Amino acid sequence: MELFKGIYAHNPRLQERDYFEWQFRNSPFNAEGDYTLWVQRKNGDISSFLGYVPLEVRHGGVVHGGCWLMNWHSLNRDGAALGLLSKVMEGHDCRFMLGITQEAARIYEALKIPILDCFPRWVGVLDAEKAAELFEIRDGADKRALRESARRLGSLSASGGLVDRVGRFADEEEFLPRGFKTVDGWVRRTGRFLNWRYADIPRHSYRMLRGAGGQFAVYRVETITGRRESAIRILEWWAWDEWRKNALSAILEDGRRENAVILDFFCFSGEVGGRLEDLGFMGRDSFRGRPIPYLFRPLHRADEIVSAIDAPPHRNARDADFGRWYITKGDGDLDRVKL
Repeated sequence: MELFKGIYAHNPRLQERDYFEWQFRNSPFNAEGDYTLWVQRKNGDISSFLGYVPLEVRHGGVVHGGCWLMNWHSLNRDGAALGLLSKVMEGHDCRFMLGITQEAARIYEALKIPILDCFPRWVGVLDAEKAAELFEIRDGADKRALRESARRLGSLSASGGLVDRVGRFADEEEFLPRGFKTVDGWVRRTGRFLNWRYADIPRHSYRMLRGAGGQFAVYRVETITGRRESAIRILEWWAWDEWRKNALSAILEDGRRENAVILDFFCFSGEVGGRLEDLGFMGRDSFRGRPIPYLFRPLHRADEIVSAIDAPPHRNARDADFGRWYITKGDGDLDRVKL
């Protein structure tokens, strides 16, 4: 914990014991019940560490054991930390790396792990003028795209009583992507998993919606540092029929009450993101100029989010059809509250 305070000085949650327990011990797929963080010592002191979160993954109609890799660090900047990577990989057939550094990407490429250079993102607009001001958008075509998104989202009717807001899911439930034809891989969305990820996480506030036929959505409101405006982060969009309009209307109602300027959603699957694009969200190709930033604490322009999936056959040259995976910013630790 003392090491984390220095290395992750801008991540207050990783400096808190209950959050550490939640992330590295309490995952519902952690069958052993022990900590899921390996450390390596040199002369009695920790010289490197690698954390992971065990998962169960549905891919190609088969359930695989898997994990997210996270918090990989070498204090000595030597190659010894590679041993920890091998140790974690031994016990997990599917490995997911989200938001990886350039240094880690070079290692994964050497292992012939497919890399996705840009995590696909969809953006919806509630206030076009405020968005143009906040994000310094000056191109005329880009401003028109903002206004068109705001117009289309503004045309959605109120959700009324058609959406159930829930505090938890039933542990025994499992949600399957019945309405998505091209999704062939995903981390199992069981009730236990969703409750751990969104309801039980310390000092985070997520909102969850339920619909008929196994549909659901999860989102949160994030205030932009130093401003009264906010952004809405959609983390789960398991919605495909007419209920998706009701769910999005409910989210927009919250956004208007809480001064939200935009909404966004990151997902590998173009089909899933396309269900939001049909309602007024913008894809990456909607902009000619600089894309809208995705960091709001504080507002900051950062590089694209680089990701990787290491599924069998390992250490062979292969392609990964990332677009057939339902992986969102709710996976891994990309959406944890940081500073």
